[in-house]
This record gives sequence, C-alpha cells and structure tokens, in this order.
Amino acid sequence: MSISLRDGLERRRWNNFTWSRNLSHPKVIFDVALICSIPLFQALINSSWMFNSYDWLDPWYYHGYGLSYLWPDFHNDYYKAARLPWIWLEFVVRNFFSPTAASWLLQISLLAAGSSFLYAAFSRLVGRSSAFIAAAFFASNYFAHASGGADYQNTLAGPLFAMSWWMTIRSAQDGYRPLGLFLTGAAFAATVHTNIVFVNLAPILIAQYVFCYRERFGRIPSILPTAMLAIFGAIALTAFMGLVNWLVGRDFFFFMKIFNLASSFVKDSSQQKAWWNPWTTGWYWTAVHLGQFTGGMILAVAVCACVALRKSEATTKERNAVVLAIGFLYAWILWLCWQTAGQTALDWGYFAYPIVLPLNGAIAASAAIWLRLPEVGTKAVLWKLATLALFIAPILIPQPLLALWKHNTTFLFSAAFFALALGAALLAGRRILGGLVFVAALSYGLALSYPWINIFMPSSCQIGHHITTIVDNSHRYLRQRGYTFSSVFLWGDMNEDIAAGAGCVGTQSVVKLKYMASAIRATGFSFLADGVMDQVDIPAERIAAVAEGKHLIGYVTNDRSRVEKLAAAFQALGRRTSIIDPKDFESGPIRVQIYLLQIST
Repeated sequence: MSISLRDGLERRRWNNFTWSRNLSHPKVIFDVALICSIPLFQALINSSWMFNSYDWLDPWYYHGYGLSYLWPDFHNDYYKAARLPWIWLEFVVRNFFSPTAASWLLQISLLAAGSSFLYAAFSRLVGRSSAFIAAAFFASNYFAHASGGADYQNTLAGPLFAMSWWMTIRSAQDGYRPLGLFLTGAAFAATVHTNIVFVNLAPILIAQYVFCYRERFGRIPSILPTAMLAIFGAIALTAFMGLVNWLVGRDFFFFMKIFNLASSFVKDSSQQKAWWNPWTTGWYWTAVHLGQFTGGMILAVAVCACVALRKSEATTKERNAVVLAIGFLYAWILWLCWQTAGQTALDWGYFAYPIVLPLNGAIAASAAIWLRLPEVGTKAVLWKLATLALFIAPILIPQPLLALWKHNTTFLFSAAFFALALGAALLAGRRILGGLVFVAALSYGLALSYPWINIFMPSSCQIGHHITTIVDNSHRYLRQRGYTFSSVFLWGDMNEDIAAGAGCVGTQSVVKLKYMASAIRATGFSFLADGVMDQVDIPAERIAAVAEGKHLIGYVTNDRSRVEKLAAAFQALGRRTSIIDPKDFESGPIRVQIYLLQIST
C-alpha cells in the first residue's frame, strides 16, 4: 500500500471516528468517569492534601478573598487581588458551602475538569487510549494537586489552561468559527488572570492551532482575523471582569498590580535573590520534583527521534504526537532559561507547576507512538481499570513506595522510572502487559517526584478540615467586630500549643497557636509583629505604633494571663484597654480560643 493511500485511509478513519470527539458518547463518559475517580479515591484515602497547611500563608490569602471579596477595604491594594477568576470561584463556593464541603468541591471538581479537558484535547490528536493514559497521569499527579496550597491559584489555573488547549484544538479542527476563537481567547485570558506565569505557554497554543488547522485543511490559517478574534475574546472577558470588580468598589484595571509586579521581576531579577537558588549551589540534586520533568524530557526526545528516524512518512497521529512532545520540550527549556536568568522558576515547586500541563502532552505522545491498546471491547475496559488501580497503588499499598524512598535522594531516581516506562514501551508496547508496565513505571515515578507523599498515604491524623473550619469561622467572627480589616491584629505565641488529637504522633501531635494566628491573619488581617515568635520579643516601638488609634487584637491563646500581660504593655503607654471573654472555636479534637483586646486612646 502506498504511503499516500495509507495516510488517506487513516485520515478517513480519523474523521469518521466521531464518537471519540463526542463528549456525550457512553464510551467517552466511561473513560472520563474512571479518570475523575482517581483524585476522589486519593481524597478518600487521605484528605489532608485538600486543605491548606496551617503554617503556610499564601493560600490563606485567597481563602480570605473568597470570604470577604465584597468588602472593598479587604486587601484591595495587594497584588493577589488581581487573580479574579480564582477569587470569584472561591467567593461563590465558600459563601454557599461549609468550609469542608467547599474544599472538597473545589479540589475534586477542578481536578476532574482539568483531566476531562486534557482527555478531550488529546483524544482529538492521538486517540482515546493515549488520551486516557495522559489524563489519568494528570489526575493522579500528586505534584499537580493543590500546588502551592489548596487555596493557591494553581488549583484553577491548570484546568483553565487545559480548557484553553482543548478549545484551541477544537477551533482549529472545526474550521474558522468566530465564536469558537472568541471563546478560546477568553479562556486563555482567564488562565493568565489566574496565574500570569501561564503566558509563557501561549506559543504552545498558537503552534497547536496552526498545525491542527494545516493538518485538517491543508493550508495555514488566516493569521490576522484569527488572532484578532482571540484577542477580542481576551479583551472582552478582561473588561467584564474589570466592570464587575469596579461595581463592588474595587479597581477596574485590576490586572495592573500583578502585571507591574511580574514586569519588575523580569526587568530586575535581583528582587528575587532572597528566594532564588543558583545552579552552582547544587540545589537541584535533591529537588525530587524535577524528576518527572527530566523523565518527561527523556520521553519527548525519544518520541521526536523515533518519528524522525523512521523511513516511512509519518502519519497524522505521529505528527500530532511530535507536536505534543515539542510543546513540552519548549516549556521545559524555557523554565530552565528562566531559572538560569535569576527567576524562581524551578527551585520552588509551585512556580514549576505550569510545566505539568505540557508534560501530559509528552505522556500522550509516548503512548501514541509505542503502545497498542484496544479502544473498545472487554479488553479495553480491563486495561483501563488496571490503569486506574496502578495510578492509585503507590499510596493504597505504600510499602513498596516507602522502600523506594530510602534511596530517593536525587531527582534522577524518579526520572529513572520514566526511563523504565520508555523501555517497557519500546520492548513490549504492542502488548497490553507492556502498556501496563509503562503505566506502573510512570505511577511510581510520580510518587517519587513528590516530596510530601505522606499526606496522600493512609493516616490516622487528618486534621486539615478541622483547621480550615476554625480559621474560616474565626475570620467571620473577627470581620463582624466593626473594625476595618487593617485595624485588626492577630497574635499567638510559639511556645503555646494544643493537642492535635489521639491519632497524631511526633511533630503532628500538637498544633502551634502561633501558626493558627498566622493563618487567621493571612485571611485578611494584620499581624501584631512579623518575624517575632513570642510576646516577650515584640519590640517596644511596635507596641507604640499599634497603640496609636483604635485597634483590635485577636489573641489566639488558652491562657488569659498572656492577654493581660499584653494589655499591660499598652496601658503603660496611657492607652485604654478592655479584654473580651474568649470565643471558643472547636472542630473535632481541636479547640482554639480567641481573646479580643480592644485598644483606644
């Protein structure tokens, strides 16, 4: 059979295989249901990852925005206020559901959405089987779950980019449709407004559109009208968001704060010197999260080499796979360049999160090139169920993983499992067993590339939802005291803690009230003294500064004498003080008291 005839028959089969593109087809629904069940199973095993750690700060800011977005004096001048898509979603969910239910809904639904969009996108390019593996890879990727914290902007940014990717591919393959291009531009604008770092991935979408359009219609699309429609969509969404923001008393040009901040970092990387690690320090050897990206590079290079070295002309599926592989290589190289240029691109894991999305493209490409898995029938159902089990296995049966962790001192160890996956694909990819070995190697590679894998394993100490409930209720209580947010100060002492519950041992056995106060403060209030651990260390000049004007101090403590001691410090400056009896906040085994210390002249 001639190459042109073979390719023509494949094109015909590809175009007639319409139910792979029909999201309402029962087989597609079955695939998506299996994929989306992965994070649900992970949460049922251990839900800790779905809640903010109480000793982190950044994610609690967004929790606070979700609760108090309609209060214009709430952090309106802070750059985080620019991330409106995430703030709006937090606002809707956290004001209609309980703290625990809201966190479950946000995490599970967004991971399901991101996985579904990736499946829909890749199935158009390389088929359902390869798309299934890549989407399941994303759904199980511990590094991509609550990256930066459960309430951090990455939680929404990833699914938004996945949606933008799918809309880009669909717009290209369906031809010139103005509404589709308009909505694609709006979707990517929402992605960038959620996390501006994703602007670096715009070339992937542009290249994907041009290639898919040319592959489908045999010519390059009209650049100007196509670009203008997408730009109009981005502008329209931005204007709408600005208008709503202005109507609630905030800034119309909401995006300027984050734009100016990002621009200043690009112009002068020395501003990040305190957080940036140069390559010369060797920090990367123990940065295990780099393992999956290094492994992805191995797979992507192998895909490109395999197709390039073949004597026969590449098929449509193979060409699509190469584009996906190149997309990941572009992102990986770009992040390496940013890190080299002095930007915190890779040394802090959550800044590397955007690369996770094109990494899934490299996984889909690898599966498409080497694996031959059945699309329909009983065997298809069985290997997909086995894939589901394999992606959950590292935490469901943690003993092998814990044994491997004893040797997990470098990112190369997890990358080696991706190389093992490549070997399985090359040697036995045409058999179902080879495909399952490929999946198993990827699954353990993911587990070894996440440094806090313990929060996914079975545990008798799961207090995240209790902490979230207490912080949430404390914010609402303090907000109702009649003070502006900037006039409310939080405090807690590092040398005071409470028991975390019967199932918690070791470092998890206690809850530091200092960190509880910090978490509550980050939801929108001020801290009495930054960088100070205990009350005795608060500088006198800070006490004097807070003493000016009418202020309220929320003291997180179970010891009234601590509050009385702080009140005496203000009284010594001639200020009037009054202590309001503590409000109890209790959830499960954790009980926290907040005393209110009123200060006036």
